[in-house]
Amino acid sequence: MNKFISIIIPMYNLETYISDCVQSVLEQTYPYFEVLLIDDGSEDHTWEQCVKMQEQDSRIRIFRQDRKGVSCARNRGLDEACGEYLVFLDGDDMLHPAFLEEMLKRACQTGADMVGCNYFTIPTEKVQKEISSNFRDSFSGQWISMSAEQVRDSFYKASHWGLNMVTCKLIKRELIESNEKIYRFVPGVSLGEDTLFMYELVQKGFNLELTDVRAYLYRMHGESATHTWENYINKEKDPFFIHKKLRDCAYRDGEMKYAEKWENSYLSALRARYHRAKKDGQKEVCARLREEADQAMKSRYFNKSKVLYSLTFHISPLYWTCSFISRVLRKLMRGII
Repeated sequence: MNKFISIIIPMYNLETYISDCVQSVLEQTYPYFEVLLIDDGSEDHTWEQCVKMQEQDSRIRIFRQDRKGVSCARNRGLDEACGEYLVFLDGDDMLHPAFLEEMLKRACQTGADMVGCNYFTIPTEKVQKEISSNFRDSFSGQWISMSAEQVRDSFYKASHWGLNMVTCKLIKRELIESNEKIYRFVPGVSLGEDTLFMYELVQKGFNLELTDVRAYLYRMHGESATHTWENYINKEKDPFFIHKKLRDCAYRDGEMKYAEKWENSYLSALRARYHRAKKDGQKEVCARLREEADQAMKSRYFNKSKVLYSLTFHISPLYWTCSFISRVLRKLMRGII
């Protein structure tokens, strides 16, 4: 099982977190890997930290580029990678010590093109506590095998263990690079770029192994790209681009049930962001999202029977009540409470 693995880590201004991220890779129980650190034009001391880490461990390779965005940074990593298998890790996240060993073992046992795991979502102030209490537990859990058709259907269920994310996975390089096509992230897309990348792979088709073990730690903090309100203020960016693009692709291909799922995902994300922005006092963001919602409700895709959506968008107490009830019902269905 001596397969070589490339771990691709894009980063931008992550001097506070990058050391923890890389250390979680260097502590892996599986030894045959390389770490590719792609600094996307950081303006803090991220690059200096990368240089120091490379000097201390020869498995680390570092690259620097002008600010081009996370898609270009990941593409640089793909171009430079030497591994037979690939792992995408964000520069503020961490891996379970047995992540590489257990994921690769499963890939070799089953011949799967991709192996995925569950993940923790932890506020940065609780990360160290989580690491010491739960994150280093033994890698023990249930596995399920999914055919290409099952993967394709599950991809449209955003809650299904992050199938729309490129992280939390071990990917066979042959899936991404073959004689037929070489897959890359779309430059310029910074929100949902991994969903678009995964969509292309899902359309191609692959077998997947999934475990419920939470072996990836996703750190939440104020600088995280997906939590920056600036992305919702800048009118040159469309924070819901991916939802609408994949919805339109599904409609174009006549896959109405998938199109409807992406439409619902778009509307749900729009509504949730609006109420979160309202709660945070982000008036400018709220105004932008109200404009988006007005357009969405006038769209030919919007089912005029979605009265509850319209009500819960405009009436915050009703939204939070419905959200609470929905969370309780999901937990009951999963047997948690």
